[in-house]
Amino acid sequence: MWGQERLEIAGLVAEVMLRLTNNSGRRLKSFKGRILLYDQFGDSLEELYSRLDTPLAPNESVTVREFLNHARTSKLLETVTNDVRIEYRMDHVIYADGTEEIF
Repeated sequence: MWGQERLEIAGLVAEVMLRLTNNSGRRLKSFKGRILLYDQFGDSLEELYSRLDTPLAPNESVTVREFLNHARTSKLLETVTNDVRIEYRMDHVIYADGTEEIF
């Protein structure tokens, strides 16, 4: 998967959006992974779990959106948005043919 990311903080809620593209060459049935946010020093700010149960054809893209509430955004509010690095780590994929891959 390959992605483009965006982080927006409005008030006390942060929204993380990732555009992920299936570059596996195989049709996906479902996948789950983690959205990791780091500050400019590479220190972890947050880890969000994400799951998508919508089929995804090869080279097809999907936008994954996750929200953080006030209790979880305090570290992000202290960080300049442009300095936040976002990474997506795939944990588990189920392909349309029923085979699975765990990372």
